[in-house]
Amino acid sequence: MLQGINSKKVIFLRHLCIAIFSALLVYLFYLSYSVWGVEPALWPDWGGDHSYWRSWAHAAL
Repeated sequence: MLQGINSKKVIFLRHLCIAIFSALLVYLFYLSYSVWGVEPALWPDWGGDHSYWRSWAHAAL
């Protein structure tokens, strides 16, 4: 196994921690865009869910 981990429970818990951390990042980015009123400069007529998808992109980065 990877790095000497023999337990599937440990692997699952690591994945769960990363998933929770990633969801927290997406949520914080989404809150920052909705609170600060970030508007796209080039296409201001994009839908209201633009900040949602933008938060996913920045969390992935």
